[in-house]
Amino acid sequence: MHFRHLEETGQGYAEHARGALCLAGACLKAAGICAVHAAWPDWGGVSGSAVLRAALARLDGEDKDKEE
Repeated sequence: MHFRHLEETGQGYAEHARGALCLAGACLKAAGICAVHAAWPDWGGVSGSAVLRAALARLDGEDKDKEE
């Protein structure tokens, strides 16, 4: 099977799947934190957004590694 997106990103199927699933996991974790925080505002602080920022930073770092 041929995927244009993999060519555009310069990634193999397994590498891309790993990154996408890691980001999905971070989104689920952040969603859980945010849902609890919505009900109990004193819990969680900004940790939901911190989880997302960290996950995106990891992806951004991986993308920069490919450019070098």
